[in-house]
Amino acid sequence: MHGQSVLQDPFISSIAKKMNLEAMGFSPTNLYINGEYWGLYYLREMIDEHFLSEEYSVSKKSLSIVEFSRSEGDGYKESYGTKSEFISLLNFIQTNQLSIEDEYIYLSERVHVNNLIDYLILNTFFANKDWPSNNYKLWKSSALDNKWRFIIHDMDACFRKDNMFEYLLTEKPTSGNNTLKSTALFRGFFKNKLFVEEFKNRYLELKETLLNPEILVAELDVMANKLEPSIGPQVERWEMPESKKHWLKKIKKMKSYLKKRHNIYSRDLNEIIY
Repeated sequence: MHGQSVLQDPFISSIAKKMNLEAMGFSPTNLYINGEYWGLYYLREMIDEHFLSEEYSVSKKSLSIVEFSRSEGDGYKESYGTKSEFISLLNFIQTNQLSIEDEYIYLSERVHVNNLIDYLILNTFFANKDWPSNNYKLWKSSALDNKWRFIIHDMDACFRKDNMFEYLLTEKPTSGNNTLKSTALFRGFFKNKLFVEEFKNRYLELKETLLNPEILVAELDVMANKLEPSIGPQVERWEMPESKKHWLKKIKKMKSYLKKRHNIYSRDLNEIIY
């Protein structure tokens, strides 16, 4: 359950929702079964065809939801609808020079670029290493604008110090969840100078707003304070986290990470060569 912090995934999801990214809404809940305390859980939304249809007032028939799957030959499976248009898009990326303006325009007519940028900033800023060969989902609706958008999902393996641009853009992955099939779309976009500049400008904007360390720490404090009364019973029931003292230490480390992350992230971003 979200590791020793008990709140990492919901915390990042709350930031994602403020960025208008698709992420599961949540409500922390103390569960009792037949009067016996059973632990701290989260009631979560499920982002599927029913959710998207209602959220965007589109028919289910208009939707396609695709996710990465190592078991599929082309790397992707259909969660709902069809994946054929996305596979065609990947083939286009792999056979064209995306540094060329016309090719980039073609791509931006099929992918919601602003949504993609925010999605990538969130995953790379929080250093999500259980992605994109895992927990990688996207969707589109022919009744909306027929552009692919991205879904934030399972952010438990975050708060790391890795250079996420090296991880995401390498052409020679050696291990981890950054296989070439899963990073193809992202690597394609980062080969275009205009996209990189748009990415950097959006990051600078978020750095002063939703990803401002003071704002992030304040949000973390609110969530931690809400959960604190439940941590003792949760420890007693499941020993996860292993102790309340350990939990408080973990929250402190998360705050320290948020305060220091921009210096490391900005350096790594400025080293990108396209």
